Amino acid sequence: MDVADPNAIVGWQTFLDLYCIFQAGKIEKNQLIKFWMKFFDKQMQGDIPEKLYMKLLEELVRGKSMDQPTEATKVFANTFKKMMASANYLDEDEAIIRENLQIAF
Repeated sequence: MDVADPNAIVGWQTFLDLYCIFQAGKIEKNQLIKFWMKFFDKQMQGDIPEKLYMKLLEELVRGKSMDQPTEATKVFANTFKKMMASANYLDEDEAIIRENLQIAF
């Protein structure tokens, strides 16, 4: 899903995955990891730089309803980053280490 594409469409499976993540919290950990890895790195090529994932997280929460970031959307992105750091999934530059995610699950 390309959040910058004005014609982006969320398919049924993606909608269900997002619903489970944000509303129900009922998704298996390995599926959750796969979802986020593919969300951040569509080509599944390597570590995910902080600049990229923070922008995507903020835009994901903001959606198309607001033109600019808000304190709430920034807090969401920062909370996600803190969770990843506490789980040892970030490197010294705060990039997401794909390998650590894969090893954990």
